[in-house]
Amino acid sequence: MPEYVCYSNDVAALVDELAAAGWTQWLTEQEEGEYTLGGPRTPLIYSWPQAIAVFDITEEEVDALSNLEILGHYEGEDFVAVGPTAQAKYDMLYPRTPIVKTGLGGVEVTVTPPSRIGGLA
Repeated sequence: MPEYVCYSNDVAALVDELAAAGWTQWLTEQEEGEYTLGGPRTPLIYSWPQAIAVFDITEEEVDALSNLEILGHYEGEDFVAVGPTAQAKYDMLYPRTPIVKTGLGGVEVTVTPPSRIGGLA
């Protein structure tokens, strides 16, 4: 099954849509009938209510959902967007600018997020 980086502009609506369709493989049931999104291959990257994640999903399955769209896929470590709007959404929700953290003893450490969502820095 292909891996796609997918985007939702309304995660709560996506959860409701998946539950109504019976597509619970991408959901985690919290209480009976109450779900959260929990089936992507990677953690969700949020800027509530929007999110992106890597899903094992077909284009046909995405087309059947009104609250999910394909932004692109990975070739090795590189993100390949389906277009400039998709690249902008990816960059907005998953910036890869270096982050400076102060570690033990006051030592500054620079961490650059990996190019792949869910990868190791």
